[in-house]
Amino acid sequence: MLNTNKLILAHYKIRVLVLWFCIITLGFSATRPVAVMSKVIGDVKVDPVTDPGWRSATWGGKLFDGDQLQTGEASFSSIMFLDRSLIKIRANSKFTIKSKRTVKRELDTEINMKVGELNLTATKGSRFKIHTPTSVASVKGTELNLLVNEDGTSVLTVIEGTVEFMNEMGKVLATEMTTSSSSA
Repeated sequence: MLNTNKLILAHYKIRVLVLWFCIITLGFSATRPVAVMSKVIGDVKVDPVTDPGWRSATWGGKLFDGDQLQTGEASFSSIMFLDRSLIKIRANSKFTIKSKRTVKRELDTEINMKVGELNLTATKGSRFKIHTPTSVASVKGTELNLLVNEDGTSVLTVIEGTVEFMNEMGKVLATEMTTSSSSA
């Protein structure tokens, strides 16, 4: 009888430990990085969702879902995402990253771009949506340049692949070596 009670108590302790491990692991997985700063030149700032407040970005700095970035005058930055997609951010740009892991090394990413210019090289199989004040660009395994002016006008140049570019007036399938624009 005594051995049975010890066995029941041991099983109970193991179950409690496994439950705590699952809870702790779940908490950590919610704060896993989705990208890293692969280049920082000039005045580049990040406002992390985990610890709000603008601060200087650093090479190798981790970026998480919900982080905001901005580049100053004569500044440049590049971001390497977990799926190996690369964004190069030009001077005077402001945007927010929304990115979720779908499987081990694949992401579903949305960029909310307020102003500025970026070049995106999206790896095959990756999914990006770039929201601007006047449009949305839906990207899959493509290379593009997107410029958002102060007045909200968005100019998309597709370098390789295709991009679905849409606004309240409709949508267009922008193809390789074409430029499309959207304004308010």
